[in-house]
Amino acid sequence: MVMTIFYKKIGFAYWLTGMLMTIPTLINGESVMTSMLRYTIGIFPFYILVAKLTEEKDTDDMMTIISALLQGFMMVFWGTGFHFIV
Repeated sequence: MVMTIFYKKIGFAYWLTGMLMTIPTLINGESVMTSMLRYTIGIFPFYILVAKLTEEKDTDDMMTIISALLQGFMMVFWGTGFHFIV
């Protein structure tokens, strides 16, 4: 969804690649969604989009803080054995 909104920022070729990598994960259904999420990590046009959206210093700092906090929470959940699936 994010790539569709900002599709002009990354260009048509990267958008199409990202969509072709995302669609198989989405159409497989909810039963395999937990195991298919690992394949969405490799959708590189998403990372290009995030880099283009965080070109400003304030936005980059905010994304860095949010990512660090999210990583900390996920590590605590994993370390305590809490089953938390994103």
